[in-house]
Amino acid sequence: MKELTIVTVCSEMDDYLSWTLPHNKSLIDPGSYVVVCPDGDDAVAAVAERCGARLITCRGLFDKEAGKFYKGAMIDQALCTLRDEGADYILHLDCDILAGMDFVQICDLYMQNYMKDHPESLLFCGRFEANIEPAILCSLMERLPGRAAAGILEGCLSNWGPTNSVLHGRYNVGPWGFVQLFRLSHFRDSEHIYPHSFDNAGGDDAVFHTLFTHTVPMMQHGNGWTVVAHIPHGASQANWRGRTTPGIEVNPSLNNKEKD
Repeated sequence: MKELTIVTVCSEMDDYLSWTLPHNKSLIDPGSYVVVCPDGDDAVAAVAERCGARLITCRGLFDKEAGKFYKGAMIDQALCTLRDEGADYILHLDCDILAGMDFVQICDLYMQNYMKDHPESLLFCGRFEANIEPAILCSLMERLPGRAAAGILEGCLSNWGPTNSVLHGRYNVGPWGFVQLFRLSHFRDSEHIYPHSFDNAGGDDAVFHTLFTHTVPMMQHGNGWTVVAHIPHGASQANWRGRTTPGIEVNPSLNNKEKD
């Protein structure tokens, strides 16, 4: 299996991260998992520490007064660091995403059979939302491939489909979030990997799209397909002056780790 590094950016969403990080990290061990957060976000840093993930903090990239969450610049800072250290294959997962038990194996199929000859490609996959408690959703995703979990939860799914970045009103063009698989070697001579004008979760989609020659949905191409689960949090989540949505229960297993 090729070496894979998972990168997750998280700001003020430590409760969601408490569920997704231990689950997703268990899929890649002994690989690398990197959490990126604004400097001073102690709650996110604590979750990363308890789960044994590497932490990269960024200064000046979360401006509550201006309402700016410089997500692209935060990812860029982390990825440039990883590239300089020799990392190549990168999987970017948002902090509210749970991967199925076969997800890393499916990614490896693409890394072995597709991306070695197409380093300029961005791969993404389908996702679903299930309106159930995170503990139940985690339990299913721990035991089942993502598509099997989606089948079992068919009666309570919402927002099913490919990772959806709406560019000029169309899906499957320039996906910015949730799940991205790509190669850092494509950017070996580039100053930046993500554009710094990408200052929030969807502000400069078209700019991001120009970074890659091909966007390939993993759920429709190659030797395998997979989906991931998105923990629902409501449409008002994207408020970069700070977290405004209600919290969810923190994963109790992390509290046990803290006591240990």
